[in-house]
Amino acid sequence: MALDPHRFQEVTHESWFARIGGAIKGVVIGLVIFAVSFPLLFWNEGRAVQRYKTLVEGAGAVVSAAADSVDAANEGALVRVSAATASDAALSRWRIPKSPGSRTFVPCLASRGGSVMGLLATTRDPMRGV
Repeated sequence: MALDPHRFQEVTHESWFARIGGAIKGVVIGLVIFAVSFPLLFWNEGRAVQRYKTLVEGAGAVVSAAADSVDAANEGALVRVSAATASDAALSRWRIPKSPGSRTFVPCLASRGGSVMGLLATTRDPMRGV
């Protein structure tokens, strides 16, 4: 093979102490991440328990109501309404915020024109047929 003047090879050397130092840094970083994971896991599980308690409380306070009329007795109550919706327009999945500035969203169906057809209050997803 002929020597090419436009190609070169650079050889570097890392000492044994430099390699050990890199390994020790990796172990220390891993231990710090491991130690930080436990408080984060505890915090996240606490949030899950709180969400479960909130959902159980809401399920116990929900009031079923007819969709075709408004009952003043249900003012301020957590109301469950179920009704069929129909549209000639194609429907798509949207997510609308639960409250202004909220980072949590409620799934709903909407026509391509932008009008919301109805909130999905079921575990079935009619868009996928499950």
